[in-house]
Amino acid sequence: MNVKTFLGILVTITVAFLGTLFFFRFNTPSIKTQPSEYIAIPQESSSSANMAEKSIPQQNQDKTILPAEKNVNPPVSLPKNPTTTTTAPVPNTFFTLLEGDSVFLAKDDGTFTSNGDVQPSAVTKKFFNYYPDKYDFIIIFTTYPSPTGADYGYVVNNTIKGLGDITFIDKSKIYGSKGILKAVPVLHNIPTNKRFSNLSHELSHYWLMYVQNTPDFQINGDGTHWSNWLDTATREGEYIYYDAEGGFGYKDNGNGTFSVDRINTPPGHSFNKFSSMSLYLMGLLPPSEVRPLTLWETSAANANEADVMVGTKKIVTVDDIIKIAGPRIPAYPNAQRNFKVAYILLAKKGGTATNAQIESIKWIAENFPQEWSFVTGGRSTISPVN
Repeated sequence: MNVKTFLGILVTITVAFLGTLFFFRFNTPSIKTQPSEYIAIPQESSSSANMAEKSIPQQNQDKTILPAEKNVNPPVSLPKNPTTTTTAPVPNTFFTLLEGDSVFLAKDDGTFTSNGDVQPSAVTKKFFNYYPDKYDFIIIFTTYPSPTGADYGYVVNNTIKGLGDITFIDKSKIYGSKGILKAVPVLHNIPTNKRFSNLSHELSHYWLMYVQNTPDFQINGDGTHWSNWLDTATREGEYIYYDAEGGFGYKDNGNGTFSVDRINTPPGHSFNKFSSMSLYLMGLLPPSEVRPLTLWETSAANANEADVMVGTKKIVTVDDIIKIAGPRIPAYPNAQRNFKVAYILLAKKGGTATNAQIESIKWIAENFPQEWSFVTGGRSTISPVN
């Protein structure tokens, strides 16, 4: 091979080699370094966990906010120097729970009485500071005699129609109630010989007796009781019971005269039972079951068991009562018949209750539900002490 030929071959090889280098330089993509915000995944790993991590930016692993969680807890601006005011509960130094959820001993704080007379609204207002407003009646017995010698039945909230001159009374706010409390009977000098005193009488003043007199029927004795000349007695065989809200029992002698038909009850039983007319006004009987009452018109000053009195009788029916007072609304059987009662034994300021008085209030609370059932003929209940 001559020199000319050799040089030609060498030039051809050199040109080919340089062309190849030029092609790869401008047509092959450059290899870049993986960004630092991505997690390096070992190529040899094929687990599902590692595969899932390939596309998760490292700076977001602990700051992921799901769409449903956005703005769940937006930032709250707080005062630079927050202060907290705490009101300490007022200690109950006035009432002591004696039994269940219904029997209490109360100590006068100086506002519970005025000149010896109980101020029931002051007692109940304070009471509701510590106990729930769930009682239809709060019965207050005192450990001492009344300065006036009288017991009372204070009506708090009564919107019943057809009772007479008492419709639509609502003093709930004065008594600290929200409309639950109906009345507060107050009885002085609690008996310690297992007696209820006048409890049924004072309690029934919530309903009785506010039907007023008319020229034809003088049925109301003093504005809140049945007239003494109205025969309201309940007769069951040989037994005679008097209405707890007044009236009397009489027998017609058949000759224009009448005499007292005196109480005769079984030993150990109450001498009271509400007449059917009273039970109607209390919402415990329909008008169709009310027995007419006999009203005696007489010039006698008062009823004496030994006297035979001259008089003229009138018959008073439930229709007469409805004409005077209007129909009872709500009527039986829609009227309330079951009641929740609290019993409070109130001692004078600086005084205490004796053990006998405490045992007496417990006995009354335990046994009065049975007494109430008896005097209402089993038509109403008072909840037992829990």
